[in-house]
Amino acid sequence: MSHLSHLKIIRLNTLCVLAGSWIDTPMISSLQTLSMSNAENPKPSIPRTAVLACAGTGINGELGDRLARRMQKEGLTEMYNIAQLRAKIASSSRLAMTPKVLVIDGCHSGCASECLKEMGYSGFDVWDIREHLDLDDRDYTEEDLEEALVLVKKRLGV
Repeated sequence: MSHLSHLKIIRLNTLCVLAGSWIDTPMISSLQTLSMSNAENPKPSIPRTAVLACAGTGINGELGDRLARRMQKEGLTEMYNIAQLRAKIASSSRLAMTPKVLVIDGCHSGCASECLKEMGYSGFDVWDIREHLDLDDRDYTEEDLEEALVLVKKRLGV
């Protein structure tokens, strides 16, 4: 049985109110009613594991970001962007429903995990690149990326 839901979007200058949240949508006309069938557009399933990575300016941050993207590309995780969560652009409620959250930190600052703590998250798993790969004073290689992927897969039980 198909369930039809209606969504009303009201334009206020270039900002719109959508289910109580503000979104910037200058392309939406003054008043629209959008209908979508849940059978045709099912809600995306909640991923088993979410990953957030350091994307800092250092070598380890770059490696952490590439590792998270690779994990998502292989279907192991769904990647979330810390900046989008902090700016309330990404769905923090979807992240909160994810059974397992893996945070990849790149350096001693631990910015990725600290950001999540400041936003009120707890109970996430932290994988610190420095504890697993010796990258001090050198750039990482593709072999380092592959080694990190193997180690993270082992950590996730995949």
